[in-house]
Amino acid sequence: LAPLELRPDQARLPEDLRALLRDLARQPRTTIGILSGRSLDDLRSKIGLERIWYVGNHGYELCSPSGEPSLLYDPRDLRVLEKLEAELRAQPAGIPGVLYEPKGPILAVHFRAVPAPDVERLERLFQSTLEGHRRELMVSRGLCVLEARLRGSINKGTAVRRIRGTLPSGAPRFDLRSP
Repeated sequence: LAPLELRPDQARLPEDLRALLRDLARQPRTTIGILSGRSLDDLRSKIGLERIWYVGNHGYELCSPSGEPSLLYDPRDLRVLEKLEAELRAQPAGIPGVLYEPKGPILAVHFRAVPAPDVERLERLFQSTLEGHRRELMVSRGLCVLEARLRGSINKGTAVRRIRGTLPSGAPRFDLRSP
């Protein structure tokens, strides 16, 4: 929804798109949901609309249109991500331009500002440091980002199924996937 920026905190939702989403959310029999890899708090502050679903951290965090948040992880499990971040930061050969973003059940390692020759070294460092945590964590990749996330079956698809389960019986359900 927002153009990529050098730093994730610089991304902004264009006002014309915000107005469009606001208008859609006001339509009767319409359910709007924003699904993102951002944390729920960050997502809600960047979008700033009421009466819509917010799904943060790739499905680990949800907020209903009434404002009820749900965390689909045990906060005690976050210790392993804190430990991983400390181990990554403690590496002797720092890589310039790396940005660590702890987001609750996910640790994002952004490398958009890392010089191209250092990206492969960062990926090796990330993978080797993660080796000691494979039982608790899994890896995903995005555009110039590596993510360590709590192991489990939570994802954007499970979040969409959960939202669909809240819709009134008989409500039209559109599936945008091709037949």
